[in-house]
Amino acid sequence: MYRLMEYRHEKIRDRLEKVGRAASMLHLDVLLLIYHFAKFGTGNILEIGPYIGGSTIAAAIGARESGSAKKIISIEIGGRLKHEYRARIFSKI
Repeated sequence: MYRLMEYRHEKIRDRLEKVGRAASMLHLDVLLLIYHFAKFGTGNILEIGPYIGGSTIAAAIGARESGSAKKIISIEIGGRLKHEYRARIFSKI
């Protein structure tokens, strides 16, 4: 919990806040925790049901900053989303 509070005052907060506004339905604290687990966890990352992709981006940033090689597998079982919101999201990222 202390580390989460520290993240709120670091540059990663601003970066993930931007990702959250553009590509996530998750709270900023959840994105920060995903980032933290990807950065400090050992092994590869499996994500099931990313929907829009904000959590995948948070995990990718954490994995890259970990300094070790990690694979990220992200599975979305949903069908094609015909929604204007999704088109706007990917034009901003």
